Amino acid sequence: MLLAWSGHLQAQSINISQQPTNLTVLAGNPASFAVTATGSGPLSYQWSKGGTNLPGATNPTYSIPSTQTGDRGSYRVVVSTTGLARTSSVANLYVNQKVTGIIRDFKNGSRTGGHPDFDTFIGTDRGMVQTQL
Repeated sequence: MLLAWSGHLQAQSINISQQPTNLTVLAGNPASFAVTATGSGPLSYQWSKGGTNLPGATNPTYSIPSTQTGDRGSYRVVVSTTGLARTSSVANLYVNQKVTGIIRDFKNGSRTGGHPDFDTFIGTDRGMVQTQL
């Protein structure tokens, strides 16, 4: 039996050229993961956190407008086209709490020959430490 086919067979492929990367943000700030992929045919995207698909997260970028500590975790995306899928590497999201406060140092005291007491203000949401005499 002789079979003849005159069509073209096109190999399907997906290449993830930019993987999502780990992020560290302060609670309340935005976080955004992105993937860059190319392939034959239209590509589809599905982001997941800890292995659970995120509803509506079907774009090359996944954003959280205001992160909370519950957003911590591992994220990845599956990029697919008809009959083929590629999974990105895992990107971890670390969400730090904002910390502000006063630390008082009394060990030197304001005695003769000593150093004055001072207060240290720590404002991690601004990335600063100030000492006030």
